[in-house]
Amino acid sequence: MSNKTASDSLSGTREPWYKTPMVPKKKTGRWVVYERREGEFVFLSKLLKTRKAAEKERLRLKERLEHRRSAIGVGFVQSPT
Repeated sequence: MSNKTASDSLSGTREPWYKTPMVPKKKTGRWVVYERREGEFVFLSKLLKTRKAAEKERLRLKERLEHRRSAIGVGFVQSPT
Protein backbone atom coordinates (compact mmCIF):
# COMPACT_ATOMS: atom_id res chain seq x y z
CA MET A 1 0.00 0.00 0.00
CA SER A 2 1.41 3.44 -0.94
CA ASN A 3 1.23 6.67 1.07
CA LYS A 4 -0.57 8.65 -1.65
CA THR A 5 -3.75 10.53 -0.91
CA ALA A 6 -6.77 10.76 -3.19
CA SER A 7 -5.72 14.20 -4.46
CA ASP A 8 -2.21 12.90 -5.28
CA SER A 9 -3.58 10.20 -7.53
CA LEU A 10 -5.59 12.81 -9.47
CA SER A 11 -2.89 15.41 -10.02
CA GLY A 12 0.29 13.34 -9.90
CA THR A 13 2.83 14.11 -7.19
CA ARG A 14 2.20 17.04 -4.89
CA GLU A 15 4.44 18.88 -2.48
CA PRO A 16 3.35 19.15 1.13
CA TRP A 17 1.60 22.42 2.03
CA TYR A 18 4.51 23.57 4.20
CA LYS A 19 6.97 23.45 1.28
CA THR A 20 4.94 25.63 -1.09
CA PRO A 21 6.37 29.13 -1.65
CA MET A 22 4.85 31.86 0.49
CA VAL A 23 3.39 34.86 -1.28
CA PRO A 24 3.65 38.13 0.67
CA LYS A 25 0.42 40.00 1.32
CA LYS A 26 -0.06 43.14 -0.68
CA LYS A 27 0.12 46.31 1.38
CA THR A 28 -3.20 48.04 1.59
CA GLY A 29 -3.00 51.70 2.32
CA ARG A 30 -2.32 55.14 0.96
CA TRP A 31 0.55 57.60 0.73
CA VAL A 32 0.44 60.93 2.54
CA VAL A 33 2.57 64.07 2.88
CA TYR A 34 3.17 64.93 6.53
CA GLU A 35 4.99 67.32 8.84
CA ARG A 36 6.10 66.77 12.42
CA ARG A 37 5.00 69.40 14.90
CA GLU A 38 5.77 68.98 18.59
CA GLY A 39 6.25 65.23 18.18
CA GLU A 40 2.96 64.73 16.34
CA PHE A 41 2.43 63.84 12.70
CA VAL A 42 0.26 66.39 10.89
CA PHE A 43 -1.08 65.37 7.50
CA LEU A 44 -0.61 68.11 4.90
CA SER A 45 -2.27 66.33 1.99
CA LYS A 46 -5.15 64.05 1.24
CA LEU A 47 -4.48 60.31 0.99
CA LEU A 48 -2.85 59.49 -2.36
CA LYS A 49 -2.73 56.19 -4.24
CA THR A 50 0.91 56.22 -5.38
CA ARG A 51 4.22 57.30 -3.95
CA LYS A 52 4.98 59.22 -7.14
CA ALA A 53 1.87 61.35 -6.62
CA ALA A 54 2.84 61.92 -2.97
CA GLU A 55 6.36 63.05 -3.95
CA LYS A 56 4.87 65.46 -6.50
CA GLU A 57 2.56 66.89 -3.83
CA ARG A 58 5.48 67.19 -1.39
CA LEU A 59 7.47 69.27 -3.88
CA ARG A 60 4.45 71.49 -4.50
CA LEU A 61 3.88 72.01 -0.76
CA LYS A 62 7.58 72.57 -0.12
CA GLU A 63 7.55 75.55 -2.51
CA ARG A 64 4.37 76.94 -0.93
CA LEU A 65 5.55 76.51 2.67
CA GLU A 66 9.12 77.68 2.08
CA HIS A 67 8.93 80.26 4.87
CA ARG A 68 8.60 77.46 7.44
CA ARG A 69 11.70 75.75 8.72
CA SER A 70 10.09 72.35 9.16
CA ALA A 71 10.78 69.09 7.39
CA ILE A 72 8.06 67.70 5.15
CA GLY A 73 8.02 63.96 4.53
CA VAL A 74 6.19 61.28 2.59
CA GLY A 75 4.87 58.24 4.41
CA PHE A 76 2.72 55.17 3.94
CA VAL A 77 -0.44 54.81 6.02
CA GLN A 78 -1.84 51.30 6.25
CA SER A 79 -5.57 50.92 6.18
CA PRO A 80 -7.18 48.37 8.46
CA THR A 81 -8.08 45.09 6.76
